[in-house]
This record gives sequence, C-alpha cells and structure tokens, in this order.
Amino acid sequence: MAATLNEIKRNKTFEAFHWLDATSKTALMHENEINGKLTRNITLQAQAVLSGKSFFDLITPLQIECEQVDEGYPFLKITIVH
Repeated sequence: MAATLNEIKRNKTFEAFHWLDATSKTALMHENEINGKLTRNITLQAQAVLSGKSFFDLITPLQIECEQVDEGYPFLKITIVH
C-alpha cells in the first residue's frame, strides 16, 4: 500500500486517490517460490480522480497489482477499470 501511494504521488495521471473501506479485507495475495526466490503477488482495489477532471465528474475504479520478489521493492501495475 505504501509503494502504491508513492507511485500515485509521482504519477500525474491522478488528481486524487482513495483506498476503499474494504481494500484490506478484499486484497488477494498469492505467494510462490521459483528458483529459490519468494514471490508475492497482491491485488488491491482503489478509486481515483483522473487529472483534468473535477472530483464530481469522474471517480474511477482502479486495480493495483503488486509483485514483490525476495522482499525487494515492489513492482506496481495500476490499471483503470472500465
């Protein structure tokens, strides 16, 4: 979640960002080991306002996919859900 917030601050696509009340409860996490490396994949749901839109114009659902290998810094993929 912290890595996502850091990415959102750097990414100029989003004007505002909001975790859903149930984000922690609905997160999906999978762990596996490949070639001696532990990989965690976590999928989270959130909402955002796209830059250039007013808050009341467009609240967009997001899916955040996070992959972390051996406790390294997570790789994030933020997708706008249509």
